[in-house]
Amino acid sequence: MMWIFYIGSFFVTIYIFLKHKHCFWKRRGIAQIAPEFLYGNIKKAVQEKSSFSELHRTFYKQFKLQKVQHGGIYLFYRPSWVPIDLDLIKQMMTTDFEYFSSHGIYHHDNDWLSNNIFNLEGEHWKTVRSKLTPTFTSGKMKSMYVMLDKLSDRLETKIEEYCKKGQPVEIKEHAACFGVDAIATCFFGLETDCLNYPDNDFRRAGKSIVEPRPIKFVLECFANWNLLGKLGYRFFPQNVTDLFVKIVRESTEFRKNDGTPRNDYLGLLLQLKDNNQFTEQEIAANMLAIYAAGFDTSSSTTSYLLYELAKHQDVQDKVREEIWRIGKRNPNGKFTYDDLADMKYAEMCINETLRMYTPIPEVPRNSVKDYTIPGTNQVISKGILVTIPVWSIHHDPDYYPNPEQFNPDNFLPENKASRHEFSFFPFGGGPRLCIGYRFAMMQVKVNLIKQLRNYRFRLNPKAPEKISFHPITLTLTAKEDLLLDVSPF
Repeated sequence: MMWIFYIGSFFVTIYIFLKHKHCFWKRRGIAQIAPEFLYGNIKKAVQEKSSFSELHRTFYKQFKLQKVQHGGIYLFYRPSWVPIDLDLIKQMMTTDFEYFSSHGIYHHDNDWLSNNIFNLEGEHWKTVRSKLTPTFTSGKMKSMYVMLDKLSDRLETKIEEYCKKGQPVEIKEHAACFGVDAIATCFFGLETDCLNYPDNDFRRAGKSIVEPRPIKFVLECFANWNLLGKLGYRFFPQNVTDLFVKIVRESTEFRKNDGTPRNDYLGLLLQLKDNNQFTEQEIAANMLAIYAAGFDTSSSTTSYLLYELAKHQDVQDKVREEIWRIGKRNPNGKFTYDDLADMKYAEMCINETLRMYTPIPEVPRNSVKDYTIPGTNQVISKGILVTIPVWSIHHDPDYYPNPEQFNPDNFLPENKASRHEFSFFPFGGGPRLCIGYRFAMMQVKVNLIKQLRNYRFRLNPKAPEKISFHPITLTLTAKEDLLLDVSPF
């Protein structure tokens, strides 16, 4: 009968261990959301009944009701600190950045593709960031715009095909394919043409990167990173790794033999390699990082924006009229890079889309050293996961009246001026502000110009009235197809 005793002792030990873990915040005098046994506060997400973003919004509301500036939750047994006060968040991301300079995302030297600008931390991140920043200057953006404008002619051609066939556009896939083409052309000098050949290797790699993978989430959140790396764990799927290693090697060889200098992102990386500042592995890692971060966030913003414009025909008309007005200033209605800055109303619509459908709804951070919360004696210990609930802030009625309603007027100059600067930060903030945010905004504007100028979008009867989201994804990913009917204007 001793086996009954041992089994019973084992389960009692587990129970005591979890109960102890689930009092982590309470012992420190910090408000916490009551956890559930085993799951902590994420049971609904694990059971795929709610997205992480929607869960965090309920936590955010509970902390607001308690009138606290921050609180604690549990991912299974792992504590996560959730700051909600905007002054506190601003201080963390700017003045006190040194305490939260890490994203807390898995990386290991044995998994060299994980050692990229988004995953790295400390001085290594700082060095890589400074080397890559020259790619995103205004001069480089102008050069990329010329390529992007030419590439975007395919959008009109593709939309015209849908019109002739009388078919609805699945706008998520349509925008994603153009997003892949944009990154491949402007950053890597590659011709992918995903709009016409959506099953190519580049597009398949993108799907592999963003597809929900619960096991990946659990391993990276709870397992020891050093052990994972030594066991051969890979941050990116194998097909993605193989593709980008192949691209780097073939592109390096081609450009070396061709001899024509390329003023693009890959050209900068190869220049760094020639100067012994980057290895081939670092080139592949940071090519993949830009691809992974760039195509999905820009394309999802485009698809959500067109979905909302299809629902709000009056807003769509105003964007179109702005495009016509600016286009008339130039021969043949062609837009220049400088014209994009005059798309004031379109930018308001883009910002409102980023507010409602924030691409990275929760900004992760990791405390790299003990942090005393300003004005208190409470300490966030080194190594604690931090979750900044950006999407929840963007949906707070204290900052945005009727937050579920698409309203570009939220971003009128006078309305922006009346709000806290950190009531809207879809691209992060402080030194880790998204390095490619200007390219993302440019890409969305080009999408609007080429698709709204001569075409009208309406909701297809099969399109959802309200979008629901996948439960276990880092980005805000729609579950349903977003079907839009399109007709010539």
